[in-house]
Amino acid sequence: MNLKEKLAKLDRAAPIFSSASPDFEISAFAALLPGEEFPTEFGPCWRNRISYDTASLHGRYRIGDILDVDAAPLVYVAKNADYGNIRLENLLFIDTEATGLSGGVGTVAYLIGIGFFEDERFVIEQFFMREFSEESAALQSFMAHFERARGRNGAIVSFNGKSFDLPLLANRAVIHRLDWPDPNFANIDVLHPARRLWKESYEECTLAALESRVLGVEREGDVPGYLIPELYFRYLRTGDPRPLGPVFYHNQMDILSLVGLLNEMIKLYQGEAENLSDDVDWLRMGRAYDDMRAYDDGLKFYQDLLSQDLPPGKRTGVLLRIAAIHKKNRQYVEAVPFWQEALQQDGFCLEAYEELAKACEHRIIDLEKAKNYTQSALENLGVIDELRPNPYYEEARQGLLWRLKRLERKMGKSV
Repeated sequence: MNLKEKLAKLDRAAPIFSSASPDFEISAFAALLPGEEFPTEFGPCWRNRISYDTASLHGRYRIGDILDVDAAPLVYVAKNADYGNIRLENLLFIDTEATGLSGGVGTVAYLIGIGFFEDERFVIEQFFMREFSEESAALQSFMAHFERARGRNGAIVSFNGKSFDLPLLANRAVIHRLDWPDPNFANIDVLHPARRLWKESYEECTLAALESRVLGVEREGDVPGYLIPELYFRYLRTGDPRPLGPVFYHNQMDILSLVGLLNEMIKLYQGEAENLSDDVDWLRMGRAYDDMRAYDDGLKFYQDLLSQDLPPGKRTGVLLRIAAIHKKNRQYVEAVPFWQEALQQDGFCLEAYEELAKACEHRIIDLEKAKNYTQSALENLGVIDELRPNPYYEEARQGLLWRLKRLERKMGKSV
């Protein structure tokens, strides 16, 4: 019997009662779903609170490891120059479970999970709507934590939160005429740097896949994401909250994995990764330095990579990045050896040929060398085109021919 069949059987056998009925007993509800009724100025909602020692393990990582790292690399993780002074102990990790998987009008976050550090512990609070009338209370409970993190120089941390969780919560707050906190507050969406780091190695960049491969977490008793909306509607039909237990667990695991993944990303950009893992796309990771125009940090990052035993293809890519940084800094003489080594690694490297030809023509003023590099590029382009035909090659060939003719005209005038 698969999970859907078990849930269907439980649905048929469930007693019919409603949280809206006058004889609804809180104690009876608490016996079926962890938590307690939580009062707010907008009425009650259901709150489940779990507290972890910061030394507790989640996969291979301690939950509190993130408190021991420097926040400065957040600039590169989030690609935002303003994030270097965020206080990691005041981060607010958020994950929601909703009535729909794609958002849109009518979708409601029926379970809002948040995680935060408090009194040397990591706390997860889950605000649950027993019925739709409790949405204002659940939203307000979350927003109080939002304001707390904002006032303490923290940040929101989510997985696809920029596209799903936060817009959903903000829209629902507007519907209930609640004052949504600062929309420009620091928001670290772990999905985007995760794709930058691991997309080339993993078929999926879902949170569950990443936590298994990166953190070494294996979930037990979890519920598939596609069933999460249906389980809530089933609860509303029957009033039986027992099938929602795995949803609460799923939400807790997501929040704990957010902590571990962000910690791992910070360590990677801090240069504290113990091994040069083949799973990480190091060149794509380094793009963050280029995008932030942090050329000094980028140069150090690539030079550290160059000291490793890299396969030829990756080594060529690193050499080209180092040369590109020197070029941006107008250090053409310093860039030349890296382009030359790139050619030694890969004799078909057109980028190295072209850059050397440009440098020799315009900066070093050695037209003979510029001509030789251009002719070699044309010869190699012809070989590549025979092996792997590509429409781009004709455009590249025309550009090289145009450069060669210009060089020949210049050399003729200089004689």
